[in-house]
Amino acid sequence: MIGITVIAENVYGFLYQFKGYFRCKQSRHLVLFSWLVIMLIIDQGKDKIKELSQMMPGRIKYWSLMPMIRSGQWDA
Repeated sequence: MIGITVIAENVYGFLYQFKGYFRCKQSRHLVLFSWLVIMLIIDQGKDKIKELSQMMPGRIKYWSLMPMIRSGQWDA
């Protein structure tokens, strides 16, 4: 795990423009998406979601990322 525990305000502000792509209102798909993008930028050598999720803060688990990716509740 990397020592990052919060998303910087300017980074979240930039990624907020993608909020319209996430149609699921009750979940926090934008926050999960933001963490996923940040981890991809920090370590581009990781090729699996499970490896990337191990670098995220402890409160974000692998099992919470997979439903977001598979949900179909976002337009990508």
